[in-house]
Amino acid sequence: MGRHGPIVAVFIAAGLAALLMGSLLMSNRAVVVPVVLGSATLLMITAWMVRRVGDASEQRFLTWTIAAGAAARGFVILIVYGQLDPIFFAPDTGIWAARGARIAAFWAGTGPDPATSWTQSYAYMNAAAIRLLGNPEWALVVLNVFAALWTILVAYMVARACFGRQAAKGTAVLVALFPSMILWSVLNIRDAIATLDVTLIVYLAVRLNTRPRLRDVALLVLGIILLTSIRDYMGILVLGGLGLGMAGSLRPDRLGSTLAIGIVLMVVLVFSLQQGGVLSTESLENPLQSASVLRTNLQQDASSAFGEGFEIDTPGQVLRYLPVGLTFFLFAPFPWAVTSTLQLFTLPEVLLWYSLVPFVILGFKQSAARETRPALLALGVLLVTVTTYALVEGNFGTAYRHRAQMMPLFFIFAGKGLADWWALRRQRFASRRQSARRARVALFPGQHHRR
Repeated sequence: MGRHGPIVAVFIAAGLAALLMGSLLMSNRAVVVPVVLGSATLLMITAWMVRRVGDASEQRFLTWTIAAGAAARGFVILIVYGQLDPIFFAPDTGIWAARGARIAAFWAGTGPDPATSWTQSYAYMNAAAIRLLGNPEWALVVLNVFAALWTILVAYMVARACFGRQAAKGTAVLVALFPSMILWSVLNIRDAIATLDVTLIVYLAVRLNTRPRLRDVALLVLGIILLTSIRDYMGILVLGGLGLGMAGSLRPDRLGSTLAIGIVLMVVLVFSLQQGGVLSTESLENPLQSASVLRTNLQQDASSAFGEGFEIDTPGQVLRYLPVGLTFFLFAPFPWAVTSTLQLFTLPEVLLWYSLVPFVILGFKQSAARETRPALLALGVLLVTVTTYALVEGNFGTAYRHRAQMMPLFFIFAGKGLADWWALRRQRFASRRQSARRARVALFPGQHHRR
């Protein structure tokens, strides 16, 4: 099978496993078609993508990492759909299916026009699955799983371009196995596709920063359009973050002030977003009030609401609330304040995330180095999106999901921090061994000479 033998073997085995599962356990086309035919098709695309990345050793690493990510998601699918209920984790799984059903009924001529805009493309995906298969759930679950697996690949390439192979390996493993990255990719929600698109846009921007090409410009524009159609406000935020990162890379001697000014400008723009992401004259005229309304809506009927005692109707109030919002968005739900079963499920991940934060900070510190300047593009996107979410989030559940959407970018910096920490540990270990060896030579010179 040649040098690609192990890669081909893994993907063939995965395809056969999907075929066996579909043949033995499932009988209706809404399950068999996406699980068997869909998985086989997407597996071939995945294998083709892996073969285009780096040398044989990188391909082997990515193959086994993607295989581990697929196995973890398969296990979680068995738990979520066999023992629990997807709605327990994400009530909007039913909402997307219902929106898709209304669109599908309109296409079939049996229902009214749902008046859904192009920015609800995930509802159209559900509608297409309903028209083809009768039920959208498994088709979208399979698509989301592969979107998550492709995010592993794209995040690896971003981290490699910014920080090198060792950082990229740590990034890939984190994206593959981090709990929330797994959970949100096995449900009929748009998070996995949005996460892939955000990571892909950053990758294209990094490529353009290194070597401008018209093809990458076109792909970047398409990526922004797709992201806007999936989660409309994210297109604006990611574009603004890329602009901020580019400005920082052009002014390396004034990096801190450039990023600070850019964040302030983006915060002003953020206040122009209405709930649902539609810009309107009203929100442009009173952007602070718009953000306050959005955060209040997120707090309503939420047992996990936070920041209820704060208002953000004036710039001064915004500045006072921002540290609170950042703390909750980045670190909630707090282990010492778990109040529900769902929050209890997040506890292991939260502790893991806390342990990674120091390595993320180490990676941030490396972003200003000349040889890692492309990383400022990812940093800019993180700064803009995290600041935005910190101002408008109103409950733990929404913050937890939106934080996961940005995790691949955090993991790029965590991968760099982990790689530097591990290299330092190895260097210190080698230094201690060398010192011990010199000490033995000094104490027993004759014995060492006889050896």
